[in-house]
Amino acid sequence: MILTYSKIEFIDLILSGQKIHTIRTDETRRWKAGMPIQHWSGNPRNTRAKNKPREFAKGVCSGVQPIQIECTHRSNWGIQFRVIVGLKVLSVAETIALANNDGLTLDEFAYWFLKDQDVFVGRIVHFTEKKY
Repeated sequence: MILTYSKIEFIDLILSGQKIHTIRTDETRRWKAGMPIQHWSGNPRNTRAKNKPREFAKGVCSGVQPIQIECTHRSNWGIQFRVIVGLKVLSVAETIALANNDGLTLDEFAYWFLKDQDVFVGRIVHFTEKKY
């Protein structure tokens, strides 16, 4: 199945093995272990895009985990939040590792998922055997 990315930086992070998963809403629970992954820069259905969409890598989904990201406090200095994977509340160190393994800093991670909402519910689609 196709995974599309809007951040150009993700291409190099996936190719180098630094981005080892992606987090998606996946409301229909379509992602399953063993499914092929086609990594695309941009959406292949948007052929009129300025930067032409292209497939840049292939892979396999090694597993999926449920994730919930909850805002606990907002201020002018940023967003405080907690992450729950399955039934486990991640520690600060585990949350930093999760954000980094997704190709983001902690601040970028908070803004990406909690910019317009207080709770994000989704699934981690893994590219490696690493789990949380």
